[in-house]
Amino acid sequence: GAEAPLLGTMRQQAVNIAGRLLRQGAQAAEGLVASLESRSLQPVLQGIRQYAAEALKPKFSSKYLIQHVSTKLIPAVKEFEKQYQPPVIHLGRVLSVGDGIARVYGLKSVQAGELVCFDSGVKGMALNLQSDHVGVVIFGQDHAIHQGDL
Repeated sequence: GAEAPLLGTMRQQAVNIAGRLLRQGAQAAEGLVASLESRSLQPVLQGIRQYAAEALKPKFSSKYLIQHVSTKLIPAVKEFEKQYQPPVIHLGRVLSVGDGIARVYGLKSVQAGELVCFDSGVKGMALNLQSDHVGVVIFGQDHAIHQGDL
């Protein structure tokens, strides 16, 4: 009667300790398990020891990882390189800059809303598409963009 709730409480303590074992490492685990051995929870403690030992084992050897990388990853990267199509880059020339807007000539195939990158690294968005130029709203400071920049 009274033993069952006590045993349940002790098992819960053992489960809580198992969680701590994994966090504190093998040395601390042995110390905690040894302190519980006097409470006649041998089956539970044995399970904790086995679980902690399995959790602390390395999952892969270095040899396996090297073999895996060389046989799986390298061919996958080579296949990706074969199939990769770099984005098409169109160059234009800055006609003028002012009030956060750059007028750019030469971006014939740009679409409204497309990202535009200037030589300085500043970015903008193509919005005003004219037949002879594109109006680009500049994100950030326009002082780094100059007439004639690509």
